Parts: sequence; C-alpha cells; structure tokens
Amino acid sequence: MDFYFFDSSAAVKNYLNETGTNWVKSIFSTIPQAEIFMASITEVEVVRLKVDFNSSTFTFVSADNELNSAAQAENLTVENPNNYP
Repeated sequence: MDFYFFDSSAAVKNYLNETGTNWVKSIFSTIPQAEIFMASITEVEVVRLKVDFNSSTFTFVSADNELNSAAQAENLTVENPNNYP
C-alpha cells in the first residue's frame, strides 16, 4: 500500500483544473490501494465547490494582501474585508 500526505495546495488540485490536476486525480483514483492523509485544517482550507466557474461569479476573499496579489495574478476577483471599515 502507498501512503500520501496532501497539503491543501495539492488537495485542491483534485477539484480544480490546474497544473498537477491529472497526477493528483490519478492518486485519488487508486483508493483503497493508496491511503491519503491530510491535516485537519485542510478541510477548512479547501472549499469543495460544485460550481460552473464559467457561468458563476467567484470572488476570492482574504485579509492577506500577499495572498490577494497572487489571486489577482491568476485573474480572480479579489475582495479584502479590511477595505471595508
């Protein structure tokens, strides 16, 4: 049996199409031959959305300016709650 530990940045690739998605899905498809571990916080960090992103509005909300800059670089709409006193 193979064992894998996924952090949230890797686990999200099972749900979103981005670099590494095919590899991650191939690992998840081997369950129960592979056992996958995740930190408890991963469930909180990874939001499992069943949304058609092409026809829906998706806004990334974070109070972290560095994270917001990275999200904007990926063409996401970003809102910072600190901008609304």
